[in-house]
Amino acid sequence: MIFQRPEWLWGSALIPLIFLGAWYAYQKRKRVLADPWVQMHLRGSTLPKRGIIVTRWILYCVVYLLFLIVLAEPMKKTIQEKPIFTGIRITFLLDTSLSMAYARDLQPSRLAVAKKTLQDLIDFLWHNEEIGSNYQVAVIPFAGAAFPTSFLFSTSPYEIISYIQAVDENTIDVPGTSLQAAIVAWEDLLSRFPADSDTIDVGILISDGGKEGGSEQNRLEAIRRINDLHTKNPRVLLYTVGIGKIKEDALGVRHAEEVLLVKTQDEKGHVVSYYRTNPDDPTSSIQTSSLDEEILRRMAAAGGGSYYYVEERSTFYTSLKSIILSQRKIVRYETYQEYTPLRTWFLVPLLGVFSCLAGYGRWILIPFRKVIGHSRLP
Repeated sequence: MIFQRPEWLWGSALIPLIFLGAWYAYQKRKRVLADPWVQMHLRGSTLPKRGIIVTRWILYCVVYLLFLIVLAEPMKKTIQEKPIFTGIRITFLLDTSLSMAYARDLQPSRLAVAKKTLQDLIDFLWHNEEIGSNYQVAVIPFAGAAFPTSFLFSTSPYEIISYIQAVDENTIDVPGTSLQAAIVAWEDLLSRFPADSDTIDVGILISDGGKEGGSEQNRLEAIRRINDLHTKNPRVLLYTVGIGKIKEDALGVRHAEEVLLVKTQDEKGHVVSYYRTNPDDPTSSIQTSSLDEEILRRMAAAGGGSYYYVEERSTFYTSLKSIILSQRKIVRYETYQEYTPLRTWFLVPLLGVFSCLAGYGRWILIPFRKVIGHSRLP
């Protein structure tokens, strides 16, 4: 056990002085009661037995000592070992296009939901009981362009999450949604930082598909590039996650809901302005967007992975966990310390003993009256 503020424990040095003061007060009262004049006026008056007084002052000191311990903030220190694995690297390809930022079919926006999904995934990778470890993770934001060195491989969850939180629609200043640019940037990243021969590179592309912001040729080229990449190296896998509103009809057929791109809202969620084809012309048509699951499915199939809708994260986690468990290899163990607050362990008995001394818990001592040998309880 350690203490956050051990200086409070110096107060325990006063305990012997407390006992000396109590003993001095007891002897003084005893001498006073021995005076004949006092005995004449207080006939039959006696001090409690010495054992009662000692017990009472011991309890006072226990309360005082427990109070000091609580103030010192006791902590339980636990040293644990965490395995460090190799054999898998993960790259997040995050769509930051305008449709992701301004489509409000998922609140507060598709981009916000996508970022929260990636943060939850980081928490899953680092803290899951079966696969929790430090993983190498890179992040490639993309819109009309993408840059492979935006955030290189890191094993710090705090750095990764901080970067994801900082990403917005202005991170990439080229408008549009170029899935091809995302795949090319990922391919460039893997070529600059080649993995070991027994390491799997997993790409997780999270997007609305960019049907309105990307050309058909661009999308087909993205499928071709990821297919070539996976064919050359089967240990490169691409998973895709769709962000957007989906409805099912009576027959169970899924339909993507087309939504208007809302640029600004007031505090109550009412629309203030829309994102238009010509931002300088308030009469120009309002841009719309819908989730394109088909292109995301085709890209995942070409990359040897699978497509998941954003609300199917539990299934996605299960699939990702199976890959990690089959591929990871322990390279070393990392020692770390955990601290557990113990204030409650001392606060509860402190309140219990104090209640007895204050008279609220004396009924507990009723069965022990005969043992104590005095009608008055401490």
